[in-house]
Amino acid sequence: MVERTVRVNSKNVKYEITLKVKGTSDNLRNKYAVAVLNNIKMRKYPINKNVLFDRLHKGSVIICIAVTLYGCSVIGLKYYRYVTEIKPLLKRQQLLENQKLLAEGSSEVLSETAS
Repeated sequence: MVERTVRVNSKNVKYEITLKVKGTSDNLRNKYAVAVLNNIKMRKYPINKNVLFDRLHKGSVIICIAVTLYGCSVIGLKYYRYVTEIKPLLKRQQLLENQKLLAEGSSEVLSETAS
């Protein structure tokens, strides 16, 4: 008697097969066992529902990660533009306004308006 065990681990199916063959010639039994086990390995099994759901979930997670990375980069670029361009511009405008207000309240302007 010839006994062969094969472990098959693929993405869709994980199983272990033990095949026992009885016969007269050891060589024929060995060849038959190998042929049967190879035939079992070559079979295509339909995709399990869980595998389908796992793939859909993985795809949605990858999409969510991509959207998050894109959003963070856009927000980072907006913040960088604010810090480097807009904030200094606002400071300059505020300083100009303060200088105008100080100029309006200076003694030279008051003496000219009083006369």
